[in-house]
Amino acid sequence: VMSINDGKCEADVVMKRFIDIIKTKDTSRFRSTVGMLGPACSDTVEPIAGVSKHFRTVVISYSAEGSISSDNSNDYPYFFRTIAENKQYKHAYIATLQALGWSKVAALTQDGQKYSDYMS
Repeated sequence: VMSINDGKCEADVVMKRFIDIIKTKDTSRFRSTVGMLGPACSDTVEPIAGVSKHFRTVVISYSAEGSISSDNSNDYPYFFRTIAENKQYKHAYIATLQALGWSKVAALTQDGQKYSDYMS
């Protein structure tokens, strides 16, 4: 059975959905859960990935590029992503900007830490 929940890219909503899955009255439902696909937003991944190790629940994010780095993967043994983390693109960005001869670049971002890895 697949359960679909909308986390709305808000950490508290995503955590509530995770808790709802764990605290279900049908205990066989959680025991039969093999993992979670998502959350999609970088700002909501870290809390779920951190908690998932205590429940041995795999978390696979399909679009969260930031927040959790491969440098601290031991802290998140059940977290996997299908997209590269932001910092892996920095060499491509630098090469592209140099090839274009650009010496100044402005970065516009939304609130949160989703794009913080671009600012180094």
